[in-house]
Amino acid sequence: MRDRLFAISQTGVSHLTADTRRPFAPCQDAYKIYEFSEDDILEYKGNLKGTIIAVADGHGNPIFHGSSEFGARLAVEAAVECMMDLVNEYEKTPDPIIFKCFPKTVVTVWRDWVIEHALNRFPEQDLKKRFKNTQAFTEYCQRILMDYGSTLLTVLVIPEKNLLVAAQIGDGDLLIMHHSEQEPNVHRLIRGNPDEEFGSNRTESMCMHDAEEKFQVLIMDGERDEEVKKQLKDFVLMAATDGISSGALSENHFLNDFCRVWMKAYMNSENETERKSVQNLMEDRMENEIRYYSPDDMTLVLFAVNDRD
Repeated sequence: MRDRLFAISQTGVSHLTADTRRPFAPCQDAYKIYEFSEDDILEYKGNLKGTIIAVADGHGNPIFHGSSEFGARLAVEAAVECMMDLVNEYEKTPDPIIFKCFPKTVVTVWRDWVIEHALNRFPEQDLKKRFKNTQAFTEYCQRILMDYGSTLLTVLVIPEKNLLVAAQIGDGDLLIMHHSEQEPNVHRLIRGNPDEEFGSNRTESMCMHDAEEKFQVLIMDGERDEEVKKQLKDFVLMAATDGISSGALSENHFLNDFCRVWMKAYMNSENETERKSVQNLMEDRMENEIRYYSPDDMTLVLFAVNDRD
């Protein structure tokens, strides 16, 4: 069994000049990758080996979401921590249904961290003193959450358990390609913003009052489904913010001209030299082509697992 990872993040051109809504703004995307195993003596105390990928896209609007770069960073940190807590529970009681708890736990942790982060940015640490009642402070906290608004995509893969868990709120793309198919095609694990058309600027968010209900969760359990087990022996997964799909003319153009080409090449690369060549091609296309059609920040993570070695 072999797995490999590649990640890249680029600041959108709309943030790099003065003549924009957010002049010289930082990148509002964030990602975190955490690989755990029994050798990880500092963090993980169990016997499983797996990978967690989290990708977030801060909303960026300077009026309503002025601190969204912090919201995205806190979202990916919270996602990894909460997913690891559930991995520990799963190891005690190996039923994947436990991962259905992820939306509630990650939203709760993210909210707590956001409020703490915001309050610590001010000279007066306890802003509660400024408010006459709890309701006023609660309303203020809701405005803080909106200021930090972000999407979140999270994937957990535990190859030895033939388990994949995916969770998403808001836009962005979680895609998978199975090598077991005769002619591999790109499939969506989850469709972000299911009620919105391709290319829509509207999105659901971690800052929504009912965010945990807006999450979509997918559990692929190969221990209970032989076809899923076969699929999870050899696949490549892509997690990306919507800055990349915004550079496509249509969903078909995005899935086939961008994603299918990249994912198939990465899945079929046999050595480090070939993988590096594919990575360079992706970086070049993002830098010199897609960014001219999409002014947004762009983040992409590719994760490949195969059992052919």
